[in-house]
Amino acid sequence: MVNNAHALTNAIFPSVQQIVERAMNYAITNEDANTILFNQHYQYKRNRNWLYHDDAGNLTKSKQTKTEENTPPTNPGTGKLEFLIKGRDLKLKSFPITNIIARFDFTLIGEEVVDGRQAYIIEFVPRKNIPVRQLMDPFINRATGTIWVDQEDYAVSKAKFHLISPLKAAYGLAGQINDFSGTISRLRTPEGYWHVRAMTWHLDERLLAVRRIIDYSEERIHQLSLTARIPGASDDD
Repeated sequence: MVNNAHALTNAIFPSVQQIVERAMNYAITNEDANTILFNQHYQYKRNRNWLYHDDAGNLTKSKQTKTEENTPPTNPGTGKLEFLIKGRDLKLKSFPITNIIARFDFTLIGEEVVDGRQAYIIEFVPRKNIPVRQLMDPFINRATGTIWVDQEDYAVSKAKFHLISPLKAAYGLAGQINDFSGTISRLRTPEGYWHVRAMTWHLDERLLAVRRIIDYSEERIHQLSLTARIPGASDDD
């Protein structure tokens, strides 16, 4: 259960099935183009951190990277937005979204303001006896968590998840994911582009006889409009 969640009022809300369907339709219709448009019009700083631990939880290695993403050209010429898009998020159409939705039971538990925008809070749990047909299905079938769905756009503005049980490879002989959990938060630009603001994940796995524990965090900050930086550029360029 989400802490500090606002209970649902007596206002008339869509059913949880309607909210999920609208969120799914938004994802299928908008998310891929949304990512491209954000990358075309905004640059940002991307700070990434990896922490590696041993079996006892001791820190053994760390890694940090800081990059400038979607840097505009040094010589804009005609003012067109021509630059290299780096670090593009994985496209949603790479996954069978409707198949994923059908694998969970959803419960509307409340509403909450997320970065100034009202959102529905929905918990999801995997259904029982769901068939395994694709490589990612065993992982999806063990995922549970919470999503925050924007009440205006029906975009997912925040999410958190974890596995309800370990995931074995080759009956545990090749390895096992003991634990995997993560969070993601997103922001909306004035133009309506939803983009990742921060994400984290924790992985505890065994590959053959080797165990590794990794904590990852990422922050994307100082979003700056490229159209504001390049003279003569506009959203129609």
